[in-house]
Amino acid sequence: MFDFTTNYTFKWPVVVKLPQLDGTFKEQTFEAVWKAQDSNEVAKAQAAHPKGAMYALLEMALESTVGLNDGGSEMAINPANLDRIVGATPYAMGLCASYWDAMNGRLREKN
Repeated sequence: MFDFTTNYTFKWPVVVKLPQLDGTFKEQTFEAVWKAQDSNEVAKAQAAHPKGAMYALLEMALESTVGLNDGGSEMAINPANLDRIVGATPYAMGLCASYWDAMNGRLREKN
């Protein structure tokens, strides 16, 4: 038997694909620690957030990262770094895909 719960934290893999000059991708991986969110609340926040949908999701759900370094130490999740992450599309896309893949019950597939 399962107990219905909506308040939980989990760790999920993140794959970032950085485009290369030769038309390939360099993959980087790390983990994100997420706090599960009500999908209706996420949709409302994404529609209304002045910095956009990606920023809204990351602001609401991203607790921390494991293995995402910034200058040799773990990148802190704060407003300034969220601005940097959202501005770096491959990282923002990788993080958002990580959250939604976890919520949809699937692991990231290698392409």
